Parts: sequence; structure tokens; C-alpha cells
Amino acid sequence: MSSSNNGGKRPGSWDGPPAQAPPNRKRRGPELEPGELEPGEIEPAGYSGGGSRGGPAPVRGGGPAGGFGGSRFELGPPFANERPRICGPPPPREDGPPMRGGQRGQREPEDWDAPPMGGGKGGGGGRGPPRADLPPSASAVKEAKAAASRAHKEALAAGGFPKRLVTWARATVLETLNAPATRSTLLDAVHREGAHAPAFRELHALLKRTVDGIENVSTLLVGPRGCGKHRLLSAVLRQMPTPDRGPEHEEEEEELAFHRVDLHALLVPDEPTALMAIASQLRVAHGGMTMRGSFCDGLRYLLHLLRRARPGCEGEGAVEAQGRPVLFVLHDFEQFTFRPKQTLLYSLFDLMQTEDAQMAVVGLTTRIDVADLLEKRVRSRCSQRQLLLPALTGADDCSRVLGAALSLPSLLTYSSAFAAKAKPFHTAWSANSAAVCASLATEAPQLKRRLSMGVTAGQLQTAVRLALLELSEQQPLVTVEKLETALRTLVLPRPETILVECSYVELLLLLCLKKLLDKELPPPHTFRLVLREYAGFLMADADGTRQFDYPRDLLTKAFEHLIALGLIAHAEPRPRGVANDQLPLQLAIDAEVIYEYVKGSQGLANAIRRFGTTVTL
Repeated sequence: MSSSNNGGKRPGSWDGPPAQAPPNRKRRGPELEPGELEPGEIEPAGYSGGGSRGGPAPVRGGGPAGGFGGSRFELGPPFANERPRICGPPPPREDGPPMRGGQRGQREPEDWDAPPMGGGKGGGGGRGPPRADLPPSASAVKEAKAAASRAHKEALAAGGFPKRLVTWARATVLETLNAPATRSTLLDAVHREGAHAPAFRELHALLKRTVDGIENVSTLLVGPRGCGKHRLLSAVLRQMPTPDRGPEHEEEEEELAFHRVDLHALLVPDEPTALMAIASQLRVAHGGMTMRGSFCDGLRYLLHLLRRARPGCEGEGAVEAQGRPVLFVLHDFEQFTFRPKQTLLYSLFDLMQTEDAQMAVVGLTTRIDVADLLEKRVRSRCSQRQLLLPALTGADDCSRVLGAALSLPSLLTYSSAFAAKAKPFHTAWSANSAAVCASLATEAPQLKRRLSMGVTAGQLQTAVRLALLELSEQQPLVTVEKLETALRTLVLPRPETILVECSYVELLLLLCLKKLLDKELPPPHTFRLVLREYAGFLMADADGTRQFDYPRDLLTKAFEHLIALGLIAHAEPRPRGVANDQLPLQLAIDAEVIYEYVKGSQGLANAIRRFGTTVTL
């Protein structure tokens, strides 16, 4: 190829027909066609082979062993910002099956088009699904409003909005909002294609490994309170493959892939109570059952009863084995870490390392630093895998939640007389709900301000409940204005509740700002002074505070989160040309509340307790 004139081609491309392989490609195995690649072979970046060879992005780790197996790496001169692609047959998908169809607001399995795990939204690996996170266009919003207006006029012409139908719609929506997390489908759209889709796919792949008998897994679902951690876990369990239990077990629990055991820290204050709760949920408890020996021995005995039972098996199938794996769900996981010796956690994670049981452990927590609260012996047995569930920061996810909350069931399930009377109201309600969801991105400034800090699904549900209280015969439909008023009336939780969910780094930054106030230093109190106080905390006890030596970027993110939570506020509007670390700050929470929390909190690190309770002169 000539270096002076390349015929308008990009630097680094090969000459010759597009379908011809590069001249330096080696040949292995049977004879290949020109430009054809062996299965598993990596195509050089920048070489397209005469057409788009995109496809699903490879799964993480390549093969079962975490590598590419026997693939060979033959990379040509890459173009800028291009990566090699694995050629050959597409690898098997490991992101789990689609959401089950047949439910309200869900698609059938063949229509499930989640983005590939390696490509992200609009990423490489071929042409993906259309972007679902883009706000509706102005024409779409206008059409939705016009349809809602036509349906409203038709309902008025048909007899208006009787109080009976308004009450029915309110009761139906409240029934959807109040459904237990184990059966709720309110956030299925967010789990399938919204902000929680990556966590949904990864959790499904992990639990499927336990169902298939490959390994026992453990993970932590981390997210703000009310974001939908329990709902996501329940949605994953509903999609797990279930064994054929026969017609005599049709009325049993829906989640047949696992024996599910839920443990709440407030309901099981000690190990004997936890063991009895486990036996009750596994349906192996009896009247004379007592705890003898250690908690771990008692747990082994309970799981051994499951191996001995194995109902419905005869002949060769009666081999002693566990019929179904056991899933332990630990609610408020951080509360279990505050117990002496962490016996329950140690027993669960230690039993996972043996072949005596087929089990998985999933912890639900609001603290992102919960792994630092584990003892060394527990941390060595726990995988410390964390799946983050962020708060909703896009209007599209809010529209999905509101659309599922405000949707009414089909009138086919009611009598023909009621369906005939309710059809105009049902049509008007559905069209109005679609118009409200389409208008959120452009006509909800209060929601937009809250989205900048993150909105949880629980906050949206509370706003819908408050909006439903305003419905009447004169105002029978939920509007954007009602939702905005409801969001405006939502108050922040009590400071004591927020402090419990703060991580160590966030609590230390609060204490540093409190120290500046205690020293009565002249204002302004800036983030730069807070970092200087933080450095003094690290230098006071280098050995005891080594674990709290975090990088500057992490401290900055934690400080921004404190401002979003409302615990720290700017003392005055930001002047033009002033850096962020020089803005004057003030505590938005009483300093005495911080002191009492640090003094009375259980399981707090000794270094933080001393730093927070020491009187500064």
C-alpha cells in the first residue's frame, strides 16, 4: 500500500476487496473462504471484512473459565477509538430470560430486546434496540394531550364521571400501590429496560448458577431506601426456571425455584429466634423443636431435613439430595453486622463453602460501605459482590412507574353491564394517564428539581397517593399539577433516619464540619477547610485511621451526596468565578443530633466514635 496516496482510505486500512482477509492472517484448520474468520477468533479492530459483522457483545469473561478459551489474538493496525470484536457464532446470553408475559404492561418473551451486556445503551455489537430513555417529542406530547381531551369530552357526553367510578379507580390504583413486594409488578418496566436493568440481569445470572447447581452465590443489593431492592429480587425470582412439581403442588407458593427464607434484623434479635424462623419458613418446624449446640449445627440440621424429605421422588430419584436450593434474604443487612461476633452471618457464609447445602444469600442494605462492617473471618467467606440500584434520575423511568401505577385493569374481567357503563371513563382515564406520563419531561419543574438529586419509587408512590386524595366528581383525573403539588408537600425524613444510612466517609465529613463550628473559626467554612480537618483526623492516629484514608474524588462525591440529602447546605448563593471547594457551607442539621447519634450508635468504629465525642477547644 502506498504511503503517499491511499485512495481516500483511513490510515491503517488494508488494500484489496472488502471481503478479502488481511495478508498477515494465518490459516488453521480446514480451508476458509476469503475474509472468513474461525469461530471464536477475534477480528482486528478497523477491519470490517466487507460489511457490518456486529452482533451481541460478548459476555463478561469470554468463556466458562473467565477467558477466551482457545481463541487466538491476531490484531491488525486498529483505528482510533475502535475495539476488536469476537467473530464466529454469537456466545450464549447470560443475562437471564425475559420478563414473563401475560401481565399488565409487559411484553412477550420474543419481543424482549434488552441491550447486550457488553455494549451498553447504543453500544457496539451491532444495531441495538431503539433508545427508550429519550424524552417524548413535542409532537408526541401534543398528540397525547389531544387524545386525552377527546376522550374527556366523550366521557362527559356519555354521562360524566360518576362518583362510583372515581372511587373504583382510586381503589384500584391503591391496590396496585399497596401490593406486597413479592407480588408487585409496579417496577417491572424499570427492571426490564430502565435504570435497574443491569442489576436485574446480573442478579438473575447469579441466582441461576445456584439453581443449576454450579455454585453457591452471595451478593448485596445496595440502594437508597424505597428504590425497589425487594421488588427487584422478587421480580428476578418470578423469572427463574421452576421445576415440574406436578398438579398437586399448583396451589403452593409461586416462587418454586427456591425455598425462600426472609430474615429481618428487628424480628430475629438473636440466633435461637432466627433458627426457629428459618425452620418455620422451611416448613420443617415441630412443637418439640429446641436449639441444641451452635447455630451453625442447627442450620445444618434444618438443611439436612430438606435433603431427607425431597417429596415426589421415587426409585432412583429418591437419592438423598436437596430438592430445591434455599435463598436467604437478609433485610437491613447492616443491622446484622452490629451483633456480637456476627454469628448468624458467619454461619451462613461458612455453610456456603461446603457441599452440605445448595443455597444463596442476598442482603438488602442502604449503606454502600457495608462490606467494611464485616469481621475479617466473615469477610473472607463472603464474596462482597455488590449490585447498585440507583435512584431514578430520568423522566422516562418516572413515566414507567407512573404508567404502571395509574393503569386500570381490562374491563373484560368485569360484568358486561359494568363494562358498558365504565368504558367511557376507562378510556378517558387511560388517555389522561398517557398524557401525564408524556408531559413529565417538559411540564414538571418540581419533579425535574428532585430528579437532580434522585427520586425513589417510594417517593413517587407517595405522590400518587396524595394526588388520589384530590380526586372528585369535578376533578376526576390525576394531572401533572396534582403530582407537582404532592411532590412539593413531601418532606425529608428525620435527620436521625438519614444519619443511620450515611456511610463512614459521609459521617466523617459531617463531623469535620461540626469540628470547624465547635472551634468557632471565623467563616467562611469551606470544603477545603473540611478536608484539612479530615487530614488532621488521619494524622492523629495513623494506625487506627488507615482504613479511612480515601482518595479526594471519593470525598468530593460523598460531600455532594450530603448536600443532596440536605444535611449540608451552601451558606449563600454561588458567586460567579468561585471554585466549589471555596463556597461557604453550613450544617443543615443540629450539631447536637450528630453528637447524640455518634455517642449512642452501635457498631460504630472506635476511631470515629472518639473523633465525634471528643470535646474540641
